[in-house]
Amino acid sequence: MKINQQELQKIIKFCLTGVLNTVNDTLIFILCYSYFKLPEWPSQGIAFSIAVFISYIINRKWTFKTQNTFLGHEFYKFMGLGIFTTLISMGAIYLFSQYVFAGIQWPEAIADFLKNEKSTGNEMANGYLSKLFVIPVVMTVNFLGNRFWVFKPKKA
Repeated sequence: MKINQQELQKIIKFCLTGVLNTVNDTLIFILCYSYFKLPEWPSQGIAFSIAVFISYIINRKWTFKTQNTFLGHEFYKFMGLGIFTTLISMGAIYLFSQYVFAGIQWPEAIADFLKNEKSTGNEMANGYLSKLFVIPVVMTVNFLGNRFWVFKPKKA
C-alpha cells in the first residue's frame, strides 16, 4: 500500500491529536486520582470519556475534515468506539493495578511522596504504573478503530 501526501498528513494529524488526547486523558486522570482521591479505574473512566469527546471534535474538524452532521452516524460510531476503548482501559487499569503490579514494593521515598489519606504510596504508584502500560494498548485500538471504521473514506 502506497501512502500519498494527503494520507500521510492524516496520519500525522491523527498522531498529534492522539498525543494531545493522551495528555488530556493523563492530566484528568491525575486530577481525579490524586486531587479528588477517586480509585484508579473510575478516574480512568472519567478521564478517558472526556478525552474521547475532545478527540472527536479535533479529529472531525482537523484530521479528517468531515462534513457529516455533528451528531450523525459518524459521531455514534466514534462514541461507540470510545465506550469500547474506555471499558478496555478501565479493565486493564484494574487488572494491572490489582493483580499484575499489586506485589510491588516501591522505594520508601516514592511511596511516601505518593501516599494520601485514602491510599498507600504503593497503591498510588501501582495505579500510575498501570496507566503507563495501558496508554499504548488503548492508543493502538483507538487508532485502528478510527482509521478503518469511524472515519473510513467512502468508496468512490
